[in-house]
Amino acid sequence: MGMPRNADSMFRGVHYNTLTTPALREKMENKVLAVLRKIDERILRIKRLREEHGLSEAQMVEVVMRYRNDQAKGKTVPAYSNSSVPTQGAVATTEKFVPAGVLANAATEWDLIESERAEVERMKLILRNLKDMEWATHPQTGVLIERMATHSLSDDDMIYLGF
Repeated sequence: MGMPRNADSMFRGVHYNTLTTPALREKMENKVLAVLRKIDERILRIKRLREEHGLSEAQMVEVVMRYRNDQAKGKTVPAYSNSSVPTQGAVATTEKFVPAGVLANAATEWDLIESERAEVERMKLILRNLKDMEWATHPQTGVLIERMATHSLSDDDMIYLGF
């Protein structure tokens, strides 16, 4: 501890971030399932918010859009009414007010769902295109051989996948 050290030079030659396809595939499949579970949790939270405030899906979308438009214009409104979107074939009889904080939560959840769905699609694309075997030149003989495919991941990738 006493002497300052250069951490980069301490770990030269350590190749912990090179993985074979089966190891990478397992972690990625687990991550896809975890992200899909997280999306389901977010959808349930939005549904609970809708039910708690007596809003249909259309009404929730409409008030969140109004909230976002106001935010973009720099307006601050403490609550939003659901009265501008009548239920199908009927006039809305009770007007409910939804606090802006609730709408901010719903908007954030929707943004995160969209982002996480894109993550899942990207991981599925990678999983579909991972090769189990690859061609390489033997280091001593120079002969072309088939070996397990290896993949180099960044430190961030390793942390994201839970290695």
